[in-house]
Amino acid sequence: MLANGLQADLTKKRLDRAGKLTSALADEGVRWQQTADNIQLATDLLVRACSTLGLGLGLGNAGGRCEREACTGRSAAEEGEASLGPA
Repeated sequence: MLANGLQADLTKKRLDRAGKLTSALADEGVRWQQTADNIQLATDLLVRACSTLGLGLGLGNAGGRCEREACTGRSAAEEGEASLGPA
């Protein structure tokens, strides 16, 4: 068994390391929350942009096909583009 002085010194060092680890983990938690917030913001912007453009993220009318056909007289398939949804 270690002498009391050595045990106390070892315990103090362990407490110091535990404090540093706790602080580092708290900082990491803040960073992860900021990353999650940024991802949510990007997702919201993507959904809004798709809605504005009429893309609907693959639901309903795909990519404003009706407007394209009205302007060009050709469908996306005729223009060689991949279909975004059911015709």
